[in-house]
Amino acid sequence: MKNIKHKIIDFNNIIINFFNKVFQSKNYKYKKLSKISNFNKSLIFLISLLFLYLFYLSIPSLYNKGRLEKDLTNKLKNEFKINFSISSEINYSILPAPHIQIKNVKIFNEESDDLNELVQIKDLKIFISQKNLFNQDQLKIKKVLINHANFSIKKNDFNFINNFINQKFSSKKIIIKNSNFFYKGQDGEIISISKIFNLALFFNNKKSLNQISAKGKIYQIPFKLKWSRDFTKNNSKKTVIDMNKLNLKILNDSVIKDSKYIADNKLIIGGSTLIFNYEIKDSLIILKSSNSKLLNHNIKYDGSIQLNPFDLSLNIDFKKFDYNKYII
Repeated sequence: MKNIKHKIIDFNNIIINFFNKVFQSKNYKYKKLSKISNFNKSLIFLISLLFLYLFYLSIPSLYNKGRLEKDLTNKLKNEFKINFSISSEINYSILPAPHIQIKNVKIFNEESDDLNELVQIKDLKIFISQKNLFNQDQLKIKKVLINHANFSIKKNDFNFINNFINQKFSSKKIIIKNSNFFYKGQDGEIISISKIFNLALFFNNKKSLNQISAKGKIYQIPFKLKWSRDFTKNNSKKTVIDMNKLNLKILNDSVIKDSKYIADNKLIIGGSTLIFNYEIKDSLIILKSSNSKLLNHNIKYDGSIQLNPFDLSLNIDFKKFDYNKYII
């Protein structure tokens, strides 16, 4: 602490001596700055320190933009496993936190034959660490904010998306705000639209989980979604979807075991709870109910679905359900 105090005093004395020389050279009549109060000395020091700090934060505005465009592309690819196609519309700002803002960014499905355009981003903000801003090569990303983006997803994009969510995310967050997800048919017609108000995805190091949380609307119905993948328990996945407007909640726990996709699913709607287990292997789906209730009456069902060729076999036990009560 003594060394720090000495350094502060030395710094103040340097400033004071500088002003003394300036005023003496102009023959001003003044009281020597060495006689100013300790409060004023501290104030001068803090203002000087703030000025130096703001100057330090502004250093990235001096970076070479051409090289910065390439550096950011590589850093985003290495950190998030996503190939952002960055435009030259790059700006830097220190508020609300140091970040690089890029307009008109695109993401392509690199696994498609025609390099299908997957995302159009109007506004991309890359928040950076304040450490070592003097060295452009040492620039470190803290998080990424995607704002006003359009995601155009087709059936042949599912493999690319599945590969992405099944690998570990970065521990640094990707946040998506005020964006639209379009699901399109192969000829380009829009099948469904969902609006995302806020979505965050990242890897939770403490729990060893990939995590996604989202709020949005689908068919004008608000929803909340939470999804996670546990890398410590056979890569098990958990999904929770809340649609309060419909009084609907969906919970799904799944795992891949012995080449089978095995899941426990719970559907809660109004006073009914449908619980069933299902397995998927190749083109065969086998399902079985467990403690399900429909309008507070127990219900049992099981069956199988063959996808290729399509065949449905379903057994439902309504013995204790008097459906005449609910028919008008």
